[in-house]
Amino acid sequence: MGQARYSCGIFIDLQKAFNTVTYSILLRKLEYYGVRAIVNDWFRIYLLNRIPTTQIGGNVSHKELTTIGPLLFLIYVNDIYNTSDKL
Repeated sequence: MGQARYSCGIFIDLQKAFNTVTYSILLRKLEYYGVRAIVNDWFRIYLLNRIPTTQIGGNVSHKELTTIGPLLFLIYVNDIYNTSDKL
């Protein structure tokens, strides 16, 4: 027989993960990746305590809290492998 082999699987339900992002951490990561100065400020304004709406004529869109999109979420979790020394 040969050497024993092991495998490991990690399954993560990301359905609600977008709502669990800490925006201050995301903004620091954006800065680390080169999104600095006024552009980082734009993201800060977009993410923190903003309820965006659109108005066309007398019609105003439904108000909802800002959520992040897939690209920002990927930046947020990009270094997840650093959370374990078992890799």
